Order: sequence, then structure tokens, then C-alpha cells
Amino acid sequence: MLAKEMLDLCETVFPKMLKDMLRIALMRPYDFNYYKNEFRVITEDYADISLLRSLVLNPERWDWGYLKPYWRDLRNVVVKYNGNPKDPRIVAIDKHFSLFFWGLPKINPRPRPSKALPRKWWDSNPTERDELIATVAESWWFEHLDINNQRFEDMEDIECLGSKRVHSINPTII
Repeated sequence: MLAKEMLDLCETVFPKMLKDMLRIALMRPYDFNYYKNEFRVITEDYADISLLRSLVLNPERWDWGYLKPYWRDLRNVVVKYNGNPKDPRIVAIDKHFSLFFWGLPKINPRPRPSKALPRKWWDSNPTERDELIATVAESWWFEHLDINNQRFEDMEDIECLGSKRVHSINPTII
């Protein structure tokens, strides 16, 4: 039950995480070093959440003792994207762990990527832009991930990663 609550909270960051991932991927041809450094961090964050998801979906295959170390990292990811270290859901999960283990370390999230995607980069190479967006879409395309659900309402023009509307993303929003 606790792992499910953790996963539900972690999945709320997906819209902002996806926007960052798309923006960074679109910078690849123009600022490869920035892309390389920042994209790696975002994919690590995503992988951490995916690992928790695997734990929740396959509880018989996992040692539940790993849950606390997962949470230690995942709470930093959640705060990175929601900006609220005192989120009541985080506090509740932290309290649960403090009943059974020594306390958790202070929340210390990495900063989100902050470099803007210039409009001229967006306009300059539509073929490569489409390929980069498709690559990101493939990494996010899971049977379990419903892009049209409530958690993704704030994604403005992104209705579904496989749709044509993904190409109409306004780069100033991403």
C-alpha cells in the first residue's frame, strides 16, 4: 500500500518531467554538451520512478527492504518537479518510514534544467525536430501510461505522444 502511494505521488511529476525531456532533446543538435548532461539526469529520474513501478506491479519478486532507499531518492525527484518539500504526501510517507527506521536525510533535489529552447532552434530543422520528439515519445510509451488521464491535463498541446499534435508544441511553453 505504501509503495502504491509513493508511485501515485511520483507519477504526478511526469508532465513537467516530459516537458523538460522534450525541451532538452530538441537542444541536442545545437548544444550537445548541455543535452548530454541534462538528458542523462532526467532519464535517471524517470528510471527511478520506473523501478518503483516495477516493484508495485511485481510485489512477489522484490525485497520490500529496498523501499526506503528508493524513497530516499524519489522524494528528491518529486520535490525537484513539484517544488514543495513540505508536500503533505511526502511528509506522510516520511513519517511512516520514521516509525520503522532512523530518519531520512534532508531533501536535496537537483535543479531542473533551466536553459530555454530558442525559437530559431525550434524553427531551423523540422525533420530532426520530429525525429527527436519521436525518440522521446518512444521512451515514454508504456501500455500503463495513459497520457490522456488527469495527471497530464496541464500538458497544454500534448494530448498523446503518438499524435500529430505533439508537433504543434509551442517551444516557449516547454
